[in-house]
Amino acid sequence: MTTFKAVVTQDVKPNRLLSLTGGNGMPQIAITEPGDTPDFKSTGDLKEGVEVTVTLKNEPIWEVETGEDLSAGAYVEVGEDGVIVASESTGIGYVAEAVEEGKLAKLVRQTSGGAGEQGPRGPKGDKGDQGEPGPKGDKGDPGDNQFTADEVATLKTLIDTGEGE
Repeated sequence: MTTFKAVVTQDVKPNRLLSLTGGNGMPQIAITEPGDTPDFKSTGDLKEGVEVTVTLKNEPIWEVETGEDLSAGAYVEVGEDGVIVASESTGIGYVAEAVEEGKLAKLVRQTSGGAGEQGPRGPKGDKGDQGEPGPKGDKGDPGDNQFTADEVATLKTLIDTGEGE
């Protein structure tokens, strides 16, 4: 969990999508523009010009107000005033349950970012340096031997003396 201070640049209602909008020195936050990818969501009423503490919790599911009726599994994107609306593409995620306009939806966020086509795969990197050898492992189970200990001793003797050739 990470926290930082920011200034709110406009009045914001609870459960709306927000974005970091800049500010050299003191970060600024505002309602996410339609079609953009949000950075976080509001948890209560925010007033323009007020300094707030932003807490990033890395939660994969956010409760966000809907701007229209949504069916379970519908892909969504940011609509006007930071609410979620249905998306033609994968948008910013999907809703886990059907929800009516103006109610809170469980937004399952995409971890890869917003909508758009995936870029081409980059070239394969160079092979890394050889690592240090690891510690020697425990002696393994010898398994089933087809000879008894006495038979092995006799065979060794035959091999060492050259008998049996």
